[in-house]
Amino acid sequence: MTDVMEVIQTVEAEATAKLAGDGSRAGTSSATASTRSESPMAPVAPIAVAAAPMTIDPSLSLAANVRRLVAASLRRQLLPAEIAAVDDALDTASGVLQEGDATTRHALLRSNMLTALINPGAAYLWASCVERSEGGGVESVDAFATDVIASCSDVASVLFASAMGM
Repeated sequence: MTDVMEVIQTVEAEATAKLAGDGSRAGTSSATASTRSESPMAPVAPIAVAAAPMTIDPSLSLAANVRRLVAASLRRQLLPAEIAAVDDALDTASGVLQEGDATTRHALLRSNMLTALINPGAAYLWASCVERSEGGGVESVDAFATDVIASCSDVASVLFASAMGM
């Protein structure tokens, strides 16, 4: 057991000496090394931390969560005209993916997030919105709206082709 303790003390002393920048002190006892480690250390450079991702608020509607997603990507609040543009894009995109009339689509967009995501069309819509907001982020609300509608149209095409056995 004493041999193990001696090896541990030697390794501690060498590691402390190397961290302190003084390689000549290798092999000293841990008591000597501990006094050496009390010397001031050079400041550590700050680490860049990525912004926290936007989280879903399950109590809000699908449309409200998409608006929050776009605002988080733009790093600012949306203007009233931008909110209307996002809502129009969601209505158009959900019309491509969702059966039913405008009342059915609007009810789905206004339902809370957990209820909406049970519906495959709403889940595809949400996935398209997340995909378009990641990477380079959202350049503008108009570009986001155009991209989401195009993405949902692509998904609908694949679903249709799959249903036809193609």
